[in-house]
Amino acid sequence: MHTVIAYWRLCGSPSDCLGESCFLIRGTQNMGEQRARDCSLVTYRYSYPPITVPGGDIILKGVRCLIHDEDYTECTWKETGRPDRNYTFQSRYRTGAEYAECPSYTQVEGYNVGCRLEYNSHMRFATFQVQLSSVNNTAIWNKDIFLKPLVKLYSPVNLTVVISSSNGLYLYWNTSMSKSQCLESIVRYRSSADSAWQNSPTFTSLRYFNLPFADAEELYEFQVKIRMNEFCGTSDYWSDWSQPAYWGSSATSKGVRCLIHDEDYTECTWKETGRPDRNYTFQSRYRTGAEYAECPSYTQVEGYNVGCRLEYNSHMRFATFQVQLSSVNNTAIWNKDIFLKPLVKLYSPVNLTVVISSSNGLYLYWNTSMSKSQCLESIVRYRSSADSAWQNSPTFTFTRYFNLLFPDGDGLHEFQVKTRINEFCGASDYWSDWSQPAYWESNATSKAGGSTVGSGRLQTAVLLSIGWLLLFEDSVIG
Repeated sequence: MHTVIAYWRLCGSPSDCLGESCFLIRGTQNMGEQRARDCSLVTYRYSYPPITVPGGDIILKGVRCLIHDEDYTECTWKETGRPDRNYTFQSRYRTGAEYAECPSYTQVEGYNVGCRLEYNSHMRFATFQVQLSSVNNTAIWNKDIFLKPLVKLYSPVNLTVVISSSNGLYLYWNTSMSKSQCLESIVRYRSSADSAWQNSPTFTSLRYFNLPFADAEELYEFQVKIRMNEFCGTSDYWSDWSQPAYWGSSATSKGVRCLIHDEDYTECTWKETGRPDRNYTFQSRYRTGAEYAECPSYTQVEGYNVGCRLEYNSHMRFATFQVQLSSVNNTAIWNKDIFLKPLVKLYSPVNLTVVISSSNGLYLYWNTSMSKSQCLESIVRYRSSADSAWQNSPTFTFTRYFNLLFPDGDGLHEFQVKTRINEFCGASDYWSDWSQPAYWESNATSKAGGSTVGSGRLQTAVLLSIGWLLLFEDSVIG
């Protein structure tokens, strides 16, 4: 049996790595050398009679290795389809050490096309020696691979958009690599008015991006990619672009609005009328880094989610509430930090009662679902049958009664009350709805839709009750 030595040389200077490759066959020797297009030294041995011209992906491309986010190393020798034979992959990290065979092969149709190796931190800065051989060792490929520039990080996750009243829009993200000093990043963004992406400059050590002059009337889309920077050994590979994050007036029509109903439950909505253009998934959390939890109870219109009802906990109101809205296939994601403290709307006051005092005029009393009087501020509006418009009382705190000193004894009086949480308990931006009305008129006994106590005939009868009510109120206030 003759042995054929096959090797490639590049037309022109043997040291030149450019040009057309030429194939040469020589016989009667055991081994030969071969230089591929990437100028790496490759050794092959072929049996006589000679097989077809060797090459294909093995010679021309060799073994390619990539470290995935300092998680694992993957080496491949066939990108598509299956190779012409099954190969054994071996590797080592220093010259003279024993080669170790691949612990976990990637296969196509039963043929090995790649190898997955556990990653160790020393691997990246060591010389990684790999060897590829067929089952009967008729073809052997050797190469030294320098892994330092061959790291591809995972894409950034949890993109969150936060609006600052003074500094515009901030985009934040998380990465699987905890060392910020090792990262460099690029953000690309576009608004609904842009025809192309705009790229930020490359920046290091940061995991946020500031866009000072964002137009709230436009829809913005953001994506981020990262790689290892020069401080930790520059990589040639950027991560893939992240999933997009969206911000702006068109993100879901008007974005997400949340409201705490009387410290009873929290409701967040993203479509005020009709149904949205797609179904959205709502998720929320109360601190950065925690896991998002999906909505436990959706509000729907025609089978489409338009809102979410969440159980209320007292700590919720003073925490940063982070919400995320995404479509089923994550083609649209909307993130926002919502400060819930001013977003409490109390239930309307109930049980309005009018009581007459012979010396102090008319008293209006009511009850509220919130038991802490010190947390409330109230406004009473009232009018008589002679008035063309409502009259409003001053805003007052701590009390759940109102005194009208000189009511008109000949007219019908109507009263309503609204309340909200005051500054002592974290002022809310929302007043309750007006209460159901209460009525008072001399000699009146009833009025549909409200409560009535007549004066005149009942005046003496209620004086004793007034004394007890005033004493009770004084004790509550005190």
